[in-house]
Amino acid sequence: WRLTEAQTSAFKWLFIKLFNEHTQSLLNNHLGEEAWLQLLLVNLGRWIEGEQNQDLLPVEPDSDVLHLWHIVHECVGRSQEFVHQIGRVANYDSVRHRFKNVFGVSPTQLLFRLRMQKATNLLLETPLTIKEIADQLGYEHQHDFAKAFRKYAGRSPTDWRTEPFPHDISFSSKQAK
Repeated sequence: WRLTEAQTSAFKWLFIKLFNEHTQSLLNNHLGEEAWLQLLLVNLGRWIEGEQNQDLLPVEPDSDVLHLWHIVHECVGRSQEFVHQIGRVANYDSVRHRFKNVFGVSPTQLLFRLRMQKATNLLLETPLTIKEIADQLGYEHQHDFAKAFRKYAGRSPTDWRTEPFPHDISFSSKQAK
């Protein structure tokens, strides 16, 4: 398929919204994820059929917000680099507020989520030690990683590795209490 520049931009934006919903720890986030996927697929179908001006799109964020989103994703294992990079973002406070309005979380909160998702993947898919995982995620001390992971998953990394469960299920059960 050959998408126009505007369609490519819209596709990227819808995919970002889908991914953002996927990383959320909110009740019923799977419904939001499905909704964004449906919007993405409906728009693709319309573009393929050549329908013009029938896009079902939210307001796209400005380039500064998208740039910050990319910084967050590039710095998942390098939190010191994240601090350095955001220090170079002009009008960071203003961009951070717009980022939160678009994505529902601050850049720091998104970075935390992404680090913890990577941690769960490494715990499940590799034989790396907890210290090695902490190092890969940019934690200077293993206990800092363990504390952050416990905040995220409600259990230590070792306990989670022994008996993993989806984060959103634990979060949902906490919400219900």
